[in-house]
Amino acid sequence: MTEISFSTKLNERPITIDNKRYCVREIDGEQREAYSQTFDLGIEIVDGKPKISTKEGFKMPSELDLLVKCVYDDTDTLVPLKVLKKWPTTLLTKLHTIALELSGLDKDAKAKAKNDLEASGSSGTN
Repeated sequence: MTEISFSTKLNERPITIDNKRYCVREIDGEQREAYSQTFDLGIEIVDGKPKISTKEGFKMPSELDLLVKCVYDDTDTLVPLKVLKKWPTTLLTKLHTIALELSGLDKDAKAKAKNDLEASGSSGTN
């Protein structure tokens, strides 16, 4: 079995916006938990079939809900929501795609993780 090696350093990608340096950084475990809480759904079985319902006050998370947790300015400070809201949506969409990829939240992340584990001969559990 091949050993799998990990690093606790968060992945990041440097970016430039209006000649100012920023970076998009992978979210950590606490940030992921907080982000995942925005998907608070209820599941119940009705007539033998799962029925998904939203909790009171549910709102579909926006791109901004993730970006406020992972876009940093050149002083290593998170960019405030009020600043992000002023940026063009085309920019926000591109940043969101980068953030999802870096944080392993994109649609290909689970498949890649599974392939990596299979290639190492591990089931992911001990």
